[in-house]
Amino acid sequence: MYWGVVGVRLINLKKVSLKRIPRINEKWIQEQISSDPSMLGLGDLILKDIERNHRGAGRLDLLLQDLIL
Repeated sequence: MYWGVVGVRLINLKKVSLKRIPRINEKWIQEQISSDPSMLGLGDLILKDIERNHRGAGRLDLLLQDLIL
């Protein structure tokens, strides 16, 4: 089991297989994070780019930047 904190309440998180939930896929997760990067819990982030190609290295799904430089 995993535990997560929402506000001041603890909620029990359940591990699920994304293969069993067709509407939740990589694109959907990417859209959710893009619309609200704060859900990652990594501080104040802004979205710089989506699906950025890097020659010789492939594609970067999301490029996020810390607001504090």
